[in-house]
Amino acid sequence: MIKIKIITFIFLTTLKFLLEYSYVAIINPIFAYEGFILYKSYPKMFESYILASVVFLIAIFLLEHKKAPSKIVIYLIIVLLFIPLTSLFWLQDQPRPFIYLISLSLFLIILIVSLFSKIHLVRLKEGKNLIMFIVGGMTVIVYGLLIAQGGLSRINLNLSEIYSVREAYGNTNNKVLAYLLPWQAHVINMLVIAVSMYKRNYKLAGIFIVLQVFLFSMTNFKSFLFAPLVLIGFHLFGKTKLKNNLLLVISLGSSLLVAVCVIIYNFSGSFYMASIFIRRLFFVPSNLHYIYYHFFQGIEKFKLSHSFLGFLNDNVYNSTPVQLVATSYFEREFAPNVGFFGDAYLNFGVIGILGFSLLLAILLKIIDTVSVSMPSFLSMSILAIPAMSLINSAFFTSLLTHGILFAVLMLWLTNSFFANEIKYKRE
Repeated sequence: MIKIKIITFIFLTTLKFLLEYSYVAIINPIFAYEGFILYKSYPKMFESYILASVVFLIAIFLLEHKKAPSKIVIYLIIVLLFIPLTSLFWLQDQPRPFIYLISLSLFLIILIVSLFSKIHLVRLKEGKNLIMFIVGGMTVIVYGLLIAQGGLSRINLNLSEIYSVREAYGNTNNKVLAYLLPWQAHVINMLVIAVSMYKRNYKLAGIFIVLQVFLFSMTNFKSFLFAPLVLIGFHLFGKTKLKNNLLLVISLGSSLLVAVCVIIYNFSGSFYMASIFIRRLFFVPSNLHYIYYHFFQGIEKFKLSHSFLGFLNDNVYNSTPVQLVATSYFEREFAPNVGFFGDAYLNFGVIGILGFSLLLAILLKIIDTVSVSMPSFLSMSILAIPAMSLINSAFFTSLLTHGILFAVLMLWLTNSFFANEIKYKRE
């Protein structure tokens, strides 16, 4: 066990080093015009490795051995956001308070998830019929609305033409689909595919994989194609000897991905892969976090006045945070969405980061409670894609629009099905 933990720590540290090498060798020279600056601070480099090591060790020793499906959310935040943030901390000579506060928040989240008891909730005795009703009803509504609004005329599987198709879908401006579409693609379809594969009902799994591809063809959101691959990966992972070493697998896989991108660039000169995976996946979200921190550091915070607390607080900017940063900082109109920690800071500052982290920790404990009877890898495969929205989107947007809360509801319903099976086998 100690040997595996040491190897996990080594791969996490290796990932951090590879990201930093790729930033200096590829990202900064090619994409400096996008704000990927380079102002090295070697004292901060030492600090960044200390901070990262503390969080790595806490996660490894407190979470890896626990049956807590919610740890997939923490691991995604650590790998896709925290590690790049610690790297940019010294590569861009960023201020200390923000990264230290984020490190403290992650420590508190891990502590609450690993050491606190599960939250007592009402246990559903039978959720099978309700699951079938929700799955059937939503599937008919979502696909029906897409087809009714010209979905068949937009069918496209050519990845080079996705942006025009996505724009055509966006012009429909259907507010119902704005919520139901990601719920269908990231939760409903994934839930049916995951449970069907677990039950070895490959025919039903195949039908919903086809439906997922059909959904992508009418909307061209790349995450819709990516989601089934993640799910299949979790399914295979659950059959291996490493099924209790998720962080090791994620850190190893991420390190290999970055290494391959670097090798391709060094041998061919092509930075296409590095741009997609290193720049966009790792460094764009972390760079935006620092941009938002600097932008909102000395000005009035939003206090969710642009959202559901608008009736309590006046929106002094008459704009959303994303629109304000786009027009005032970047001086152009687009959507530079920021993730969990940046959203917390722009709304309530330091208190916001600590408060939002506490809310997230409570949500993660609820997730562990509502999925207690399910195989962990099954729960994690359903949570993974909705949880990734925390890297790039506001907290409450991730909960509602991107389907995290809906995924929790479906886990609660599905858990009753597995709980009844366990009870039946015992009897």
